[in-house]
Amino acid sequence: MPAKNHLSQEQREKLSNGATISTASATGTIIHNDLALATIQLPFPIKLFTKLSQSGSFYNFQIVGNYAYLATETGGLEIRDISDPTNPIVKGRWNYNISSGSVTSGSVYKVQVIGNYAYAASGRGLEIIDISNPTAPTLKGNYNTSGTAWNVQIVGNYAYAASNRGLEIIDISDPSNPKSKGSYPSGYVSDVQVVGKYAYASSGRGLEIIDISDPSNPKSKGSYPSGYVSDVQVVGNIGVTDINETVANLSISPSNVTQTEGNSGNKPFTFTVTRTGNTTGTNSVNWKVTSSGTNFADANDFGGTLPSGTLTFAPNKLTETITINVTGDTSIEPNETFTVTLSSPTNGATITTTSATGTITNDDLPVNVLPTITLAVSPSSVQEDGTTN
Repeated sequence: MPAKNHLSQEQREKLSNGATISTASATGTIIHNDLALATIQLPFPIKLFTKLSQSGSFYNFQIVGNYAYLATETGGLEIRDISDPTNPIVKGRWNYNISSGSVTSGSVYKVQVIGNYAYAASGRGLEIIDISNPTAPTLKGNYNTSGTAWNVQIVGNYAYAASNRGLEIIDISDPSNPKSKGSYPSGYVSDVQVVGKYAYASSGRGLEIIDISDPSNPKSKGSYPSGYVSDVQVVGNIGVTDINETVANLSISPSNVTQTEGNSGNKPFTFTVTRTGNTTGTNSVNWKVTSSGTNFADANDFGGTLPSGTLTFAPNKLTETITINVTGDTSIEPNETFTVTLSSPTNGATITTTSATGTITNDDLPVNVLPTITLAVSPSSVQEDGTTN
């Protein structure tokens, strides 16, 4: 209803068209959205019973009954009796020579125990260990993942292994003869969790979701490219990952290794690659030897082929070594040089010192060359009558 403007002073007026008010008021509620601080009190005190010690690192463990199964850096799989928590004792070790202390396999990074078997992700791939007798565990079967296996999860008749090559699915229905069922070559994968028909893998590229409904043909379902991810845990519709934005830095030293080659056999030239920054995950780096300098070493100085290879840093490992064997000979030649170069680091690592030099010094002498002899005579001359000059 329009109202007309005018200049007359008047009281407040009300307009009505016979309407009535049935609900005259309303209430507004302010919802409290502040976080209340609560004190959480444990129903019982936490007590430290004992500490487990070992020469290397413990990467992972699982407790089943009275036994703790430990994945170790230098001791392989170690089984400890924890029936007395204050005094855990070593019950058995697998692939570990107790008398000499020598390790015959690589490190074990993850272990999962099911029934009489321990499934170990190790430097040699997936290894299935019979633990029916904890004092004498034995190897039942193994599958070479063509690189280190960092983690494994067992679901039914399949082992899902996180390895340097990606996700590998292994048929373990016959523990003595595990076989490849399928693979998803995503590059380095450090952790995997299987939920239903999906495998959630943490990789150097981020979180990857892989459809494993057909184990022989796993396919990408989706990914979250966050960079290097070391761990993954899936709860309901939420995936929690460990993203470390600090990268690893790799450097080679010393700048020059100088020594003779010897006359036979091999003489090792050793270089150290050091990792700093983020060392919690795994990094690999390629290396190769090239001829360099005016007088350069060639393939013959290394047994016929210029050496090359790959270094892999396990979690928390700070240094690895490159050993280059130089072939000894008796050939006379000038001092020769070669260069060792790092390249292609994985999982976001950077190379701060890329190369180092090796110098092979000559230690060979000419054959059948008469030495020079200098004779000093005093007096240098005499007279015929025998008197000296």
